[in-house]
Amino acid sequence: MEESLQNIDLLIMTQFVDEEEMININKYCRDNSKGFIMTGTYGLYCFGFVDFGMNYKLHDRDGEDTYPFLI
Repeated sequence: MEESLQNIDLLIMTQFVDEEEMININKYCRDNSKGFIMTGTYGLYCFGFVDFGMNYKLHDRDGEDTYPFLI
């Protein structure tokens, strides 16, 4: 896995893999300062998971606090 991921900065997954493998890939990306995005759909419903590591900061241009939310 490391050989195929070492030359990228961002990994976007759109197909499901084994849960343990997905966690290992995300951990590798986090440990090596690489972005990780996982998306999926279940008919009408969809989800997105974004992980750019602990050092990633998101700032609102109006200065308001940002919050996670469910649409």
